[in-house]
Amino acid sequence: MNIKSKKQNIVKNRVFNKALLLLFFISCSQSLFCQFYNGSQLSFGKNRVQYSDKFWTFYRFDNFDTYFYLGGKNLAIFTAKYAKENISIIEKKLNYNLENKIQFIIYNRLSDLKESNIGLLSDEQYNTGGITHIVGSKVFLYYDGNHENFKKQICAGIAQIALNDLMFGEQIAAKVKNSTLL
Repeated sequence: MNIKSKKQNIVKNRVFNKALLLLFFISCSQSLFCQFYNGSQLSFGKNRVQYSDKFWTFYRFDNFDTYFYLGGKNLAIFTAKYAKENISIIEKKLNYNLENKIQFIIYNRLSDLKESNIGLLSDEQYNTGGITHIVGSKVFLYYDGNHENFKKQICAGIAQIALNDLMFGEQIAAKVKNSTLL
């Protein structure tokens, strides 16, 4: 092999390496560009517009608390009476006593609930009406003008929290019970 052909091979290898490196950078930048514009970026600082300030107050009971704001006192009293009756019924049906207190956060209207930042979820998971929204031991209720729908929300919230406690309790005994149950 002569010197001229060696130089040509070296030049070809350099050009090939540069082309390969350029292709690698283009493919990496393309995948980053696609990730950015396909919505895989996490949202930061996502808030809901709140049109009015609310002064929250609460009633404490043995098994639960009710949180409400101006105009929601009657709903809080109704929730307390109905929850007191139904917690014991649901506990008997499940043969399980709730470990944690339930917190009922009561909104006077669905539009007020939609202003809340508490337990903010993505749009497809957020409560659009007809579904009881639960975060931990907090049950978010709204009044739509129908007490029967309000009762359904209360019962669904109690049952869901009881089942979550039963299935995913934090105590060691609960974990052993869960593994046996599952």
